[in-house]
Amino acid sequence: MLDNTTVAENAAGAAVGAVSASDPEGDALTYTVDDARFEVSGGVLKLKDGISLDHEAEPSVPVTVTATDPGGLSSSETFSLTVGDVAVPPAAVTVSTSFHVEQIAVADGVLGILGVDFGSDPLGDFYTETIDFPSTPFSFFDAASADVFATRVTGRIQVDDPGNYEFRLTSGDTVVMWIDGDPVVINAVEGLATVQIGACNMGAGEHEIVIHHLDLNGDAEMTLEWRGPGETDFSLVTPSPAGTIEDDDDAGFIVDIDTGTSALLSVKLTDVPDNWVISSDGNAGIPAGGELDVTGWDLSQLTIAPASGDLGAATINVETTLQAPGGEGETSSSSFGVNVVPENGIVLDLDLGLGGLPLPLGLGVELAAQPVLPGEVLAEPALDEPLEMAAQPHAAQLDPSGVQVLF
Repeated sequence: MLDNTTVAENAAGAAVGAVSASDPEGDALTYTVDDARFEVSGGVLKLKDGISLDHEAEPSVPVTVTATDPGGLSSSETFSLTVGDVAVPPAAVTVSTSFHVEQIAVADGVLGILGVDFGSDPLGDFYTETIDFPSTPFSFFDAASADVFATRVTGRIQVDDPGNYEFRLTSGDTVVMWIDGDPVVINAVEGLATVQIGACNMGAGEHEIVIHHLDLNGDAEMTLEWRGPGETDFSLVTPSPAGTIEDDDDAGFIVDIDTGTSALLSVKLTDVPDNWVISSDGNAGIPAGGELDVTGWDLSQLTIAPASGDLGAATINVETTLQAPGGEGETSSSSFGVNVVPENGIVLDLDLGLGGLPLPLGLGVELAAQPVLPGEVLAEPALDEPLEMAAQPHAAQLDPSGVQVLF
């Protein structure tokens, strides 16, 4: 008899169990095994040294053990051995929405932001989960970027608690930010690291954010933070998790796959609606039968473009196959949602002409820098005046020279 019928997976030389048999005369018995990978040593059935089994390839193994006495008489018994399955932790997949950052060409001689065609095709683009670019070389784009360049940032933010939200934008460049088409923050001090605060009242739900940025000095700094009703601290603005895409548009998704100690063998997107285009960093494809192999793609820059007119919610699965160091495999899947909505038709207001001390925005339009004396209290703008609210935010700011300037 055999006191155990389970053998460990991927364990070279693993013991199975003790073999026992009796001889009427009490003579010593010898044991043989019909499967050359096994042996009986010291009364224990085991795999030979250096040999292991794989559950995925062979979940069970029939083994016949024969006991023979000195006179040549023998008796055999067959056992069905179960090869234990070593659990492989599935990949941890996180899918995030993103802000779309695009590099816009700047024509020679342009001196202000209104001289830039932000509707032109981008020179380059990427997706990011936060708008947080330090004042370091190439913090926005790579070394091929020009010293003078413009940036367009688009995305959606989610408001759970309706009320007044403050936005803090830090930049050494000219920047205009809109929420749902209304200007909220304007920074018109080129070359000085300044902080601008604007506010707007937002209802619960998604809101569209657009930023136009012009860098003339190569410092390329921009950080966007916010705080909602009742909050005391600012935090980085993050995109809406809803995965919303406007009809006839596309959106970026950041897919992070944590494989632990296993190797990633393959990644597939499944249940993708017909005629949707999936792309990333030079790779592109239309799923066949709802499935697209994206193994080897840069999934941190995944773009999804639904078919025109294909409105509504869809659930896309991310199927991953891993291989553990011991050779065993694991296929698992997780899902994320995409919601295609009609175009909202928002038009950005570029009428930013204000009187006062000239700070050129381009094309003859100027913003005023209004000095603020120490101790002076400034009237806060009314929230029903979005242009003034944007141009004269709620808080005076301190420039590097220690002089407060309000825009």
